[in-house]
Amino acid sequence: MDSCQLEPSDAPRAEPAAPDVSLKLERVFGVQVSSAREAIAYNVLGEVIWPSACTCVVYSKQTHSQTFYREHASTVAALATSDDGHFIASGENTHRPRVHVWDAQTCTNVATLPAFHRQGIVSLSFARDARRCVSVGADADFSLAVWRSVDGEWYDGFLEANSVGGDKPVNFAHFTDKHDEEHQLVTGGVDHVTFWTLNGATLTPLRALWGSVGKLQTMLCGAAIGIRFVTGASSGHLYVWKNRRCEKMIRAHERSIESLHATPAGLVTAGSDGFVKLWTLQFQHLRSYDLAEAPVPPLSAAASKAVVAVHRDRRRQSHRSRRDHHHH
Repeated sequence: MDSCQLEPSDAPRAEPAAPDVSLKLERVFGVQVSSAREAIAYNVLGEVIWPSACTCVVYSKQTHSQTFYREHASTVAALATSDDGHFIASGENTHRPRVHVWDAQTCTNVATLPAFHRQGIVSLSFARDARRCVSVGADADFSLAVWRSVDGEWYDGFLEANSVGGDKPVNFAHFTDKHDEEHQLVTGGVDHVTFWTLNGATLTPLRALWGSVGKLQTMLCGAAIGIRFVTGASSGHLYVWKNRRCEKMIRAHERSIESLHATPAGLVTAGSDGFVKLWTLQFQHLRSYDLAEAPVPPLSAAASKAVVAVHRDRRRQSHRSRRDHHHH
């Protein structure tokens, strides 16, 4: 029998136009741990903020829901919150990256600062009064930029000062407390700690004085505590600095200190040994948390565990940490 083709009866009409539907992002799973260190924060409402790919996630434990900041076109590699929890600064890992300052509650963009760094941003930090923010670039000279908002609302944000960070990789940059009028900024990284004076548009570096107390080694994180500054070392020690001088060295973790955060209530540290530890402002140890004993333990007992970010909620004086599991 010869084959033939017949049109179907009552065929639907062709609709070449796109359907009138849209997709809405509801939940993000995963945390940026491989390329973003110390990138976790609380906002003023006690909601937790972290980066995941190009998105910054704001999670409310109260409603078990997420909202999102989605203005970045590239992977978010650095994140910081202002002390009052109202502003977030986030930076990209791309060519000619931009620093975004946005509202930590509404996830709306306040300012996208001009491009300055050439190859990604590795660190961001606000000053105590939230009128300045410092960024560190991933470029060959580890560029350092200080951004300023005169009124503190960041609609007027501009580049106040910049400098070459040095000839060795810089892991962090943080402002000192207002009590230290001699140095306004501290950076640290591979085998160095540098104190900086900020005078108008000029940043002047001053080398740390290690003396006989400290051992020259890589510093991974830092924070200001009153007239002192504390850095976390790859050896697991806390280095306490006063006026550029290493005042003392404290054995805090069995392995490297990956993150630390200071508030008026004390200090919290996190290490690649899998522990989160609480300290007084006088550096007395209060309590330790072993992530191996957490309600959700590491997936693999054979894999070593590292806490790569920690942040303290100023409202509740509780702690939030982020865990990364990897083999060494």
